[in-house]
Formats: sequence, C-alpha cells, structure tokens
Amino acid sequence: MNKLKILSIFLILTFSCSEDESVTRIAQFETPVLTGFQLRDEMGQRLETIGEPNLQLSSSNSMTSFYFYPNPCTGNCAVQIKSENSVDKKYIWIVKALYNEYDINATVNTGNATTLFIGGEALINHEFFQNSLNINLNSLSDGYYRIYVKVDDEILYDNLILSKFN
Repeated sequence: MNKLKILSIFLILTFSCSEDESVTRIAQFETPVLTGFQLRDEMGQRLETIGEPNLQLSSSNSMTSFYFYPNPCTGNCAVQIKSENSVDKKYIWIVKALYNEYDINATVNTGNATTLFIGGEALINHEFFQNSLNINLNSLSDGYYRIYVKVDDEILYDNLILSKFN
C-alpha cells in the first residue's frame, strides 16, 4: 500500500511541472565535475585547450551553438549564441562546479581557485531574447563554474574559470 502511495505521489509530481520547472529542478541535483577548459581571449578567440573539456557548445540536431569569453574570466564575460530562430527566448544559468585536476596534465593560473550533469544550484540566471549577453560575475567567488544555455529546447554548456585577481 505504501509503495502505491509513493508511486502515485511521484507520478503526480513528475507530470505536474512544466518543462521550465523541470530544468530548474534538475539543476538542483549533482554538482558538475569539469575535466578541462577552452581558454579564450577578450575577443572570443580560442587560445588553448586544457585537459579534455567535457562541454557541449553546439547542438547535433540543429544550427544552435554558443560560446563565452574571456576564459579565464576576471568578472565580466560575454556570451554569444547562434540559433536558427534568433527571436526565441533563451535561458542561461551558472552553477558552481568541481575541477577534476587529476585528469588534466596541464596547469592553469587561476589565482585562489584551487558526462553531462545538469547540476548544482543556479547562482546566476537570466532569461533573454537577443543573441548576445554580457554577464557580471563579480558576485561570485573565484573558482570553477559551468555555464548552461537553453535555446530551442537544446541545453548547451561550457566550463568557466573565474579569477578576478590575476
């Protein structure tokens, strides 16, 4: 009888939330573990790849892609999005992440900062319609983060190093 009640509650909760609510709820689970980074300059040009980055910058089913710069970021970063339907609503959120330094053979100067999991608590989130966005990250402490972007029902993500005191 208890199993039936638990199953009923689970089904009600599962089917009662909208897609946007489910993305928010999923974002509460596991903290992502980063295995590498793409370093980019202030113009968005890729400089170097550190480790084996676990990221998803473009969609396999559409022409949707994104990137941010610079990385490492010193407090403000720019996000650029390419999408088939540029007027669609877009979502971006940033979560704290862990860095699996044992899988990386190079080091990155990050000041004090010593698989897809859509995880961690959203520390910054925005809803917007344009294809570019400037984000102020000064409220966050130095460290490792994951940036998620949802466009056209696709979730893309990249790994961020925040180091305000280079």
